[in-house]
Amino acid sequence: MEMNKGLSELVNQLDRMVETISLSPTLKDSELRRVLSFISQVIQVVEQAFQDVLTLLIEIKYLDKIDLATPKINELRMKVDLLTARSFYRDAAEICSRLKHLRENFDQFIRPVITNMPEVTGWQGVFSLIEDREGRIIMIIENTARQISQILNDVNEKTLAKAKSTAGECAEQLRALLGELHILNGNILGFSGKTGFIELTKNRNELEKEVKIMIDNRDQSVIHGHKVEIGNDNNFNGNFVIASSIQDSFNQVAKAEIEDDLKQKLDLLCTQVQDMVKVMSPEKQKEISQDLSTFVTEATKDKPRRNWYELSANGLIEAAKACAGIASPVISTVKSIITFLSVIA
Repeated sequence: MEMNKGLSELVNQLDRMVETISLSPTLKDSELRRVLSFISQVIQVVEQAFQDVLTLLIEIKYLDKIDLATPKINELRMKVDLLTARSFYRDAAEICSRLKHLRENFDQFIRPVITNMPEVTGWQGVFSLIEDREGRIIMIIENTARQISQILNDVNEKTLAKAKSTAGECAEQLRALLGELHILNGNILGFSGKTGFIELTKNRNELEKEVKIMIDNRDQSVIHGHKVEIGNDNNFNGNFVIASSIQDSFNQVAKAEIEDDLKQKLDLLCTQVQDMVKVMSPEKQKEISQDLSTFVTEATKDKPRRNWYELSANGLIEAAKACAGIASPVISTVKSIITFLSVIA
């Protein structure tokens, strides 16, 4: 099942906007900073809007047969309905009020700057998002919601495995798109520790260099993978999104305020998984990077949720069993962390 094309097109347009704007010789430094800041705010709104979609897909991915005899399926259906409820985006998530603010900002400061740029005609998806406010953002999500509804309507004991697999595939497609947005916003603001594009507007030569690196990373990841430095000065030849996901896990461990023993175990696990994915298929790489991300996220919380970290731990262990030679270190480390978490829970 293919994830909504509307989101994919929007991600592509935002990416191309950053590239074109950053390399434009006609924009003043202050104008460029203003436009880049605007794009960053649009990215944050889109990421927020799709967080609940991703969470719901992951919940379906981890359904069990026992859930079929409980109110769980109906609860999930209610969550699907909420995805397209305009009141939710207006009131609870405040998505629409943020879009309204972006529209006002765009009309006053951004439109006058980019009006004469020939590339503007290719950015209609972004402009439509802020022009239509709640209608556009919900329209982008509605197609995914219909797909999820179909999965839930058809699920039974015989179709459960297929439903879980389909939800997992959709989750990975969405995670990849949101991962691209996260990386793009990181380039703009400097999340990765490198100076962001906004700060580099004072040094256009350096900005051009960094933008070209971004373009190379993007093109290489789409065509045939890219070598990305991750972890402790290690390299991973493969999909850029996968490598970035693993790097995010390393970063999350590094900044976590947890006991040193647990931090060391999690850092070791990230290194072991980094080695393990090198011998896996692209599909398995996606699964293992997702499980690692979920496991690390839960393990570094003040109150880790046992159900969540045990599910992702099982995924890590099952993947490790299929990798001869490096299975034992991963399995041993995961079990050691679970033991540690069960004591502090």
